Amino acid sequence: MNADEQQELAAAFDIRSVPTAMLFRVNVILFQQMGALPAQALEQLVAEAKALDTAKVHTEIAARREADA
Repeated sequence: MNADEQQELAAAFDIRSVPTAMLFRVNVILFQQMGALPAQALEQLVAEAKALDTAKVHTEIAARREADA
């Protein structure tokens, strides 16, 4: 996204530097880093995200929220 054109969205995700790389999968932020990523690192990151069991991630998030409550 263009942070200059989508300022509210950039603020919602606390984007303070351009570029910022963020990776989402099924409404979960899996990765966030200020600065550019080399192509190989980005490809590895995407491969790992695709292999991730998102149901397990959501279960773990729910368990953490319950423990914090």
